[in-house]
Formats: sequence, C-alpha cells, structure tokens
Amino acid sequence: PTTCFETFPLPWPPGSEPKEGEEGFALHEAIADAAGKLNEQRENWLNPPAWVAEVAAQVDAEDDFADVAAVSGEEARRLIRQSAIDAASAKHPKLKKRTLTNLYNERPTWLRLAHRALDEAVLAAYAHTDKAGDWDTSWAEVFEETGAGQPLPDGHDLAERRAEVEQLILAALLRLNHERAGVS
Repeated sequence: PTTCFETFPLPWPPGSEPKEGEEGFALHEAIADAAGKLNEQRENWLNPPAWVAEVAAQVDAEDDFADVAAVSGEEARRLIRQSAIDAASAKHPKLKKRTLTNLYNERPTWLRLAHRALDEAVLAAYAHTDKAGDWDTSWAEVFEETGAGQPLPDGHDLAERRAEVEQLILAALLRLNHERAGVS
C-alpha cells in the first residue's frame, strides 16, 4: 500500500444507491450522517463560530454593502458580505492557523472518532452489498490512530493487523472492480 489514493468501487455503483424504503437505505443514510457529522465538526474547528462572528462584526462595522444591494439585490449583498468575511478570516491571526493540514497533524480524539464512525458505516455498507468480501466493521480500529494511508509507527501493536486488513480490503475492492467491469 502507498499513501496515495487507491482506486476503489463505492459500496453501490454510482446511480444505484438505495432509495428511501429500499433495502440498504439505512446503511446509505448512516454513511451520509457520519460524513455530515465529520464535516460539521471539521468546519467548526476550522472556523469556530465565535471567532468568525468577531470577524463578521468587524466587517459589518466597516461596510454594510448597501450599495451592492441597491444595484444587484439582497442576495448579491449577502454573497459579497460573506466573501468579505471569508477574506478577513483568512487574515485573522488565529483563524489562518486553522488549516486541514494542521488539524490532521494534530489529529484530536474527536476527529479520530468521527473518522472511525464514517469508516464503520462504509464497512457496514460493503458488508451488506458484498457478501463475498467478508467485510467487518471492526477493521476500522486499525485506521483510527493515524488514518488510512498514513503509516503506523514502527513496532506499533496494530501494525501486523493493519497490514492484514489493508490486504483484505484491497483484494475485495479489486474483485469488486473486476465484477463491475465484467472482467473475470
């Protein structure tokens, strides 16, 4: 394995995801919910609402963008104001240090747990749709500490298990790719 993205099929071929009321829909929703929670938590870390409110107050004190609204309407005013807030936030001394790189280098517990919940939801979906893969949601534990694609430290207790799980996943994904492509 490498630290780059592997080519893989999704649990359902694109466009064939289960719809409400269909078998597997709860699994599809679980993935969406876990991904949504992960994104919300990351966004709150990247742009803490209290800090952004402080920046927004400063932007609003400088300009009410009434001229934009007069010419282009309220929606344009809202968008221009948000752009001004985003630009000011990028220069804010505390906010400019809040990057995804810094977050993932820090890898706080809440981030590890949110990724684990997403990994478990995805593994459950694969287990449901690909019985031949012998998927197991417990496989997520081997990626919790560093994330998928990032190596474990030398001599780590989970290193051997992780290598085994990575091979099981890649073998199942390759088989699924071949099945979906009609390759035997």
